[in-house]
Amino acid sequence: MKKWLVLFAALFLFASFAAPAKADAVPQLIIINKSTNKLAFFDSGKLVKVFNVATGRNNSFTPEGTFPIVNKIKNRPYYKDKIPGGDSRNPLGDRWLGLHALGTNGTTYAIHGNSNPNSIGTYASAGCIRMHNEEIRYLFDLVHTGTSVLILHSNQSFEAIAAANNYPNTVPADSAPVEEEKKPEPPAEEKPAPEPVEKPKPAAPEPEEEDPLTCIKSKLQGRIYFPDIHIKMDVSCPQKPAN
Repeated sequence: MKKWLVLFAALFLFASFAAPAKADAVPQLIIINKSTNKLAFFDSGKLVKVFNVATGRNNSFTPEGTFPIVNKIKNRPYYKDKIPGGDSRNPLGDRWLGLHALGTNGTTYAIHGNSNPNSIGTYASAGCIRMHNEEIRYLFDLVHTGTSVLILHSNQSFEAIAAANNYPNTVPADSAPVEEEKKPEPPAEEKPAPEPVEKPKPAAPEPEEEDPLTCIKSKLQGRIYFPDIHIKMDVSCPQKPAN
């Protein structure tokens, strides 16, 4: 009995302290468009924020492709001129997001701050992506190591670029809206055919009024006239109406 109690207690303690398994979240994504010198930060499938940046003063200086962030460094020294990290003269600013680009493993190409804010939005760097110091600090605190950085030239929106590169849960902003399916209209009720309408027959022409003289002539036509014998004949004809 005691063994069962001990085993039960052990399982209870293990379940209490064991961290619950976390489901894989939608990854982050950074897109840098050299055509506009802007950087877009996506998190959990949504566009979070867009920043102005500076890229290479020659088009070939900033490599294009998809590169992971392999290190995050605060106050990285500028070894070339022996300027310590955090110094206001440091051209790298105080935050460095190193990219594994062209086999450099985060040592050469990076998204970083700078000491010349007027260069932001222009083509000015030796290949890195420059940001304002306060903006790289914001991004530095949110982005994870391993996040993919896509660098390219494009005239599409950031949402369209993300969707074209299979980034989940994004819909291109410049796509045509989906039309709602139209329901078929119910058939119209059949109406009875109208009964044929008989055309009115033309009225018979009224008989023309006979002229009295013509009537008398027709009465006498074909009869023998005897001057000495008065034969009474019906020579009544209609009288012509007076005007």
